[in-house]
Amino acid sequence: MPPAAAPPGGPGAAQRAASWGVVVPAGGRGSRLGGADKPALLLGGRSLLERLLDGLPAGVPAALVGPRRELALAVDRPLLWCREEPPGGGPAAALAAGAAALAASGTPGPDVVVVLPGDAPHAAGAVPALLAALRTSPRARAAVALDAGGRRQVLVAAHRATALAARVAELGDREGPRGLAGLAAARLLPGGEELVEVPVPEELLADVDSPGDLERLEQREPLRRADGPEPA
Repeated sequence: MPPAAAPPGGPGAAQRAASWGVVVPAGGRGSRLGGADKPALLLGGRSLLERLLDGLPAGVPAALVGPRRELALAVDRPLLWCREEPPGGGPAAALAAGAAALAASGTPGPDVVVVLPGDAPHAAGAVPALLAALRTSPRARAAVALDAGGRRQVLVAAHRATALAARVAELGDREGPRGLAGLAAARLLPGGEELVEVPVPEELLADVDSPGDLERLEQREPLRRADGPEPA
């Protein structure tokens, strides 16, 4: 597949030049959706996962943590398939596995690891603000999205890669043989001034946990197309 141009309206040159990659936890199944494979659900004829990935600039590597899927992407990028240990081990284990895959994919690996959920098709629109927060906060080790209610959306975040690797190692040593299995992704976030909270519009954070969530996204989709391409 020939390289595709980056979507118009994406982040500025400084953000494009930054060394970053994306981890997408994409192994969960929706209990409120009858056990459906959530990232594979269709929105406007394309899967949620395809829409998420195509919202990112061309060339940005993505580590997909979950079963391998056939994807029809409009924007070319390196895709790294991996699994958390054990498979189904939860979001912290998935983020750790994806970050390790990104680190091993190049020399050096990315400076920043962005995590986005596989069932939030427009979450790539939050990336510019997360990266900007890290750039302007030298002491911060991570930036996390805040929803309209002031709640942290821990699977929409940007981590400095070295700090994330250190935290993964620390938790792994502390938890012993179970590793990160069963731990929430919030356990990988720093505290205090080392964490920057970034307000993000609700429409970018919308994910699918129930049939009603998918219906709301479908109703919104014609309006999004009318507004033009979303920022990456």
